[in-house]
Amino acid sequence: MDDEVKDLLARIAQALARSAPEDWRVLTLRISCAGDMTQTGLIATRASGTLDRAVRHDADLHLAASLLRTAMHQPGKGSWYNAHLTLDKFARLDAVYDYDNPPFQGDVERRFLIDDQRLYPREPAMLPLWHPCRPGGPTVPLWDDDDSEAEWIGPS
Repeated sequence: MDDEVKDLLARIAQALARSAPEDWRVLTLRISCAGDMTQTGLIATRASGTLDRAVRHDADLHLAASLLRTAMHQPGKGSWYNAHLTLDKFARLDAVYDYDNPPFQGDVERRFLIDDQRLYPREPAMLPLWHPCRPGGPTVPLWDDDDSEAEWIGPS
């Protein structure tokens, strides 16, 4: 892990701690991205075990999440679409990065996925089956519309 990624993860952990409600036990940050769009949501697990889905976070957390995705881009592999980061009361931050499932729970316009491929190019073999930039088009449907197939965008 490079220094930029470490710094961004520390920045995210600090922003999570600032956002924490009283009596929290675990904070879960969900990040979903496509192209230059980033969606973040924060859930607190309270000491009682109840979930608080209305936790507000500051703009710095959202920005750091977006920057993390950019910093983690690898040529040919691209970057993740979804991530779940959890912070516990002991300041341990765990992260799971998802390179395979559609962003925004599949509710994403194909143009954002095409833009994502331009920004974070993946080799054809690294594109998920649902991705519109797969050579020959997606083999697993993500949309119900009749949009034309996308062309491959990325390294040859």
